[in-house]
Amino acid sequence: MKLYQSNYLQIDAFDEQKLLELTWLPATANMTSEEYKNEHVELLKFMLDKKVERILGNIKELGFVANPKVQEWMNVNIFVPAMEAGFSKLAVVMSTEFFAQLAIEQVMEEEVGQQIMTKYFDDIEEAREWIVNI
Repeated sequence: MKLYQSNYLQIDAFDEQKLLELTWLPATANMTSEEYKNEHVELLKFMLDKKVERILGNIKELGFVANPKVQEWMNVNIFVPAMEAGFSKLAVVMSTEFFAQLAIEQVMEEEVGQQIMTKYFDDIEEAREWIVNI
């Protein structure tokens, strides 16, 4: 079920699996840091409301590159409260944009991100299979 759609992000919910599927859109190449943060604030609302344990993040089209300040903001303001509410598993369908991919990996290598079981994929079907069955 589609929960949310903006120029940058679509969020679909799979309540039985306590899963949200995020699809970042090509317009992210032109988004600002504030817009990126705002999208994550929206995401967090859904995560807390639905008690999400799993996220499948499709970042193939993500053109935004989060700088270290934004990465730190994500850890403190998104990951910590999400994990306190039960979020613990993340499947990421990787971007073809090297720096966007690197930024995601850096966030997940931080102390907070290391507490989330994370696996990276090239194929969305493989990611779905893993995240649903883990």
